[in-house]
Amino acid sequence: MDTYEELTTEHALKRMKQRNIDAKDTHIVIMFGLEKRQGGANYHTLRAKDLITKDNFIKYGHLVGTVVITNDYGRVITVYRTNKIKKNFKHINKLAA
Repeated sequence: MDTYEELTTEHALKRMKQRNIDAKDTHIVIMFGLEKRQGGANYHTLRAKDLITKDNFIKYGHLVGTVVITNDYGRVITVYRTNKIKKNFKHINKLAA
């Protein structure tokens, strides 16, 4: 079985360290987030509405806005956070209540 480091580029590992995102976080984003194919890569974006239950939101809400980019083989190319998903804030407030 491949280790996480074998499935992640050096660039992604560097960015994860800089952005305080660990392997578990990237796995959560890939599993729960919206996947979109663009420009030869797969973009996995975790939105608030992807965390359906309140329990999931409590555990993983800090990852909302995290984007993981993978290639066709599932190798993580890079990871970053975005704030361009503001339309989901209403959903966040409902779950936090």
